[in-house]
Parts: sequence; C-alpha cells; structure tokens
Amino acid sequence: MATGGDPYTPETANGARLQALLIDEGTKLVRKVFDQEVSRMKPPNFQEQLRRNRQNFTDPVLGILNFDQQKTVYPSPGTAADSSEHFDIALLSLLLGILCNVKPPKTGWNKEPPEGDKSPIAWIIRLRLFRNRNYGHITDTALSNTKFKKLWKELADILIGLGGDKDQIQKRKSETIDPKMAKTYQEKFEKLHKEENEVKDLLTAQHNEVLETLGSLEKKIEEGMKDILDGQKAIITEVEKQSRLSDTEGNQEDKTPIQDNPNTDEQVADGVRSLTLSDSGISLGDSETEQGNVVGQPSSVEATIQQPRSSGTGNSDISEVDGKKYDFGILCTKADESWTEKDIVNKLEQKKLEGYFPCRDDIGGDSVFQYLSIGIENSRNIIIVYSPSTISDEWFKIGYQTAVVEKLDKNLIGRVIPVLRKGFTGDKLPIELKTFTPLQGDNPNFFKRLEKSLNL
Repeated sequence: MATGGDPYTPETANGARLQALLIDEGTKLVRKVFDQEVSRMKPPNFQEQLRRNRQNFTDPVLGILNFDQQKTVYPSPGTAADSSEHFDIALLSLLLGILCNVKPPKTGWNKEPPEGDKSPIAWIIRLRLFRNRNYGHITDTALSNTKFKKLWKELADILIGLGGDKDQIQKRKSETIDPKMAKTYQEKFEKLHKEENEVKDLLTAQHNEVLETLGSLEKKIEEGMKDILDGQKAIITEVEKQSRLSDTEGNQEDKTPIQDNPNTDEQVADGVRSLTLSDSGISLGDSETEQGNVVGQPSSVEATIQQPRSSGTGNSDISEVDGKKYDFGILCTKADESWTEKDIVNKLEQKKLEGYFPCRDDIGGDSVFQYLSIGIENSRNIIIVYSPSTISDEWFKIGYQTAVVEKLDKNLIGRVIPVLRKGFTGDKLPIELKTFTPLQGDNPNFFKRLEKSLNL
C-alpha cells in the first residue's frame, strides 16, 4: 500500500477499495449482529451490561481490553459507552464472545466453520479469517486486477452471507478513493490486524476453557456412574442373598422383614422422605411416577435412599436441613427461555417456591461457569429443558453435566428432572441422563407431574 511519497497507482487503489469494503460494510454488519445479541441479554441494556462487566474488562491482570479499547468502551471514569457506534470489528468480535457469550461452531473461533454453517457467527469468523489470510495481499502496493477480482468476490460473498446489500457492495467495486482517504483506511486496517491477534488469543482461551470444563465434567460423570452401577450390583446381590435365606427358613407364619439397613423403612418420617425397593425400579410412596419410575431418579438404580426435606418452600435463606437456597434451578437454551419462564418458572414461583433462573438471576461480572456452579449447587432440584435447539449447544452441555456431577457428588440427594419439549424424544438424551425418567413438556398433566416430582 502506498505511504508517504509512494505513488498512488491503480494497483494501490485496488487494495484501498478492499480495505474500505471490509472496514465500512464489514463493521456495519458485525455491529448489527452484536446489537441483536445484546438485545437478547437480561437486561437488554447495552450500557448496563458494560457497567456490570467493567471490573473484569479493565482488570490489568486479565487483560481483556487493551488501553485503546478501554477508552472506547469506558470513555471516562464512571461512564460506559451508550452504543456500539464507535466499536471496530475486532472489539465487536471480542465482545460477542466474552460479553454476549455467543458460541462459535465446533471448529472454534480460529478455523473455517463447516461449509453448511450459515449462522451469523460463522460468517463473522469467515470475515476475520479472510482478513488475516489476505492481510499481505490487501496491503500490497501492487495488487493486480486479477487478484483484486478474486479477493473482492470472496469478501463480497462473506458480506452478503452476513446480510449485506449485494447491489451496494457491487457499486463500491468501482468507486474512487483519493490518496488521503486510502491512507486513513490503511491505518485502520493496520490497527485491526494488530488487535485481531489479541482477540484471537482471548477467544481461543475462552473456547479452550469450555472444552477443558467439558472434559473434566465428562470424566467425573463417568466415575460417578460407575460408582452407581457398582452400588446397584451390590444391592442386587444382597437382595438375592436375603431371598435365598428366606427360602431356606421355610414358610414361617411370623416372618419379620430383613432390616439390616435402617433406611429401608417404608414410611415418610418427619422431615424424611423414604425411597423403597420395587420390582419396577425405584418408587416413592407419595410421588406420581411414569413407567414405574420416579421422575428425576435413575430408573435402573434399585436402592433405598432417604431424602431430607427442606425446612420450608419459598424460603430465600439457606435451608437448615440440606443447605440449599433454592427449591429448583433451571437449565435451558436461549431458544427455550420464553417457554421455560412462562410454563415452569412463573408457575412454580406462584406456588411460593424459590427458583434460580440463570438468564434472569445472573447479575454479570463473573464467568458463566461460576454462575452455573453457584446455581446448581444451591438448588434442591435441577430441571433441564430439552428441545431440538439443545443438541449442539456446548454451554448447555456444561450445564447438564454440572447438574449430574452435583447430584452424584451429593449421593443422589436432590433431583435432576429432564423435561422434553416437542421435537425432542427420550432416545436423544445424553448418555449421562438416560437413566433419569423424563417429563413430556407437551403432556396436558405436565405441570402437575412436575410439581409431584420435586424433592421439597
């Protein structure tokens, strides 16, 4: 690219037009996606979201925003930008990941998305990769017409995929850019290239954190499920042993049931709800079941488990009985938030139950993993809403795996209750939850069954 006394040639102008297209049209389209994501946040207030995250974004140790970005986002002490108008592509891309928690495709932030992925975030990643891949060509002082046409078509296709106007993009292909304006675009382009390396590192670190968390959760769940199955085998062996002893003793008129385990009392004592053995799986005396199994309990584990009740429902203080603050916690994707809030959260809270709903109750300023951990660990029951939108959602996967791990760690105190929405069948449940009896969200008696399945 021509600078200083370098001649401004048609070849130089080719690079300037590419830079102008990428910066002007690209920034506008990425900003549109960003603003849409912010509008889905709770609260959907851009300035408020920035205020809540100020400490993390400006922390010199974390280094999320560089000095120039901090000045853009927080122009003066105690203030935050009231719009994204002056944010460049690098800053918008970074905030999409760390503020809006937008998830990249399975390929991550820094590799080409699958060809069939036409989502906005996939097109934004393609735009970033195009810029990085062709940085040397676009800033070349002698970009041939042949190379220019090839790069223009590639960039135009990406921008149109992001929602750009095809005619407007084509019009810019032949527009004149004077040397002074060309220099301005070059400076902006150089700045973007520098900041892109920082964005790449931060988003890669975030994506790796997701994968690392998933890996540790999967390992913990595998170990927990093994312990459950080993326990199940031991129980079955003991039942068979007692059965043989009973047979050898003959048909005595006064047979007393074997009570080696004091927890096998088939009554509901004060403050204790008792699960009992049955031929069809675990059963709960005063709870409605589906297919002979207690909703929210593993259908294959035949065991007797005592479950302490909370000291009361709707109590925002930590229970003295089980140490739980919430009667229930909810996990769902953004696509299911409206239905979940209307048909589950609001109805349960009308019953004076205390609920934890992440999209409503997370106040910002901490990582999504910390909020998941806090919400799940402090909830007596975890309700997990499944629909077609959950199948490939990494953040959702972290949520349900954390829920199962918490349940296993607490020796099955509390419930994990899968709820299946229309279009999602039980055979699609992840392996960790296949032993839990789900509820059908479109069943006319859904809410009644949900109420009865809660451990309160």
